[in-house]
Amino acid sequence: MRRPSVFELTDRLERLEVPTLIMTGDEDEPCLEPSLHMKRKIPTAGLVILPKSGHAINLEEPEAFNRAVLDFVAAVDAGRWAPDFRRRGSGERDGPAGLGLRPASLEHVTCIIAPASRDARLRPMDVTLLQDFETLRQRLRPHVQRARRAIVFGSVARGEADAGSDLDLVIVADTPRPFFDRFRDFTGVWDVWPRLDLLVYTPAEFEQMRAEGNPFIEQVLAEGRVVHEAAEA
Repeated sequence: MRRPSVFELTDRLERLEVPTLIMTGDEDEPCLEPSLHMKRKIPTAGLVILPKSGHAINLEEPEAFNRAVLDFVAAVDAGRWAPDFRRRGSGERDGPAGLGLRPASLEHVTCIIAPASRDARLRPMDVTLLQDFETLRQRLRPHVQRARRAIVFGSVARGEADAGSDLDLVIVADTPRPFFDRFRDFTGVWDVWPRLDLLVYTPAEFEQMRAEGNPFIEQVLAEGRVVHEAAEA
């Protein structure tokens, strides 16, 4: 195995086609905004925000850090990390070329924000809730009323959810800074479903990504099911 090399990819992150995991601590304020920027530029990357930890997350929360890394490596090794995406101009769905990873869906893109994520032993999933989308919508609505729009995507939207599924949720909302604050209005969603992939964008961020033909946003809009939409949105 070759030794890793370091490249400056800031202006070319959207072209990055290798499995990518972004990790930071929720108390590491200087790194939160850059982490969000990287996530926007690499929508197929995983983003893990470890609660109650700062810059030295591997020392402050070694168990959670190691678990996240091992889960990432296991997903890559099993071929579950390479999300489908559309190369701009090609019209074809393609995965990271030459890596031996079979295509998977965006349900494997993970954004862990809630303190509940500290405990890997999550309570049993209510699969019936996922299979009955209207019930799920009613359960989610009280927690997303402050959003302009809330969209469920991934396996739940496709009707393929099972006991091991995450709830993939994109929220468009007028959110404050810094980065971690934007999620605080929606922490109640974890009371509905403990395994949650939550992404929160401002309206400007969401519209910019859509205008740029961002493949992740295209997939969310194509397969997503609207849970809530404000009258003025």
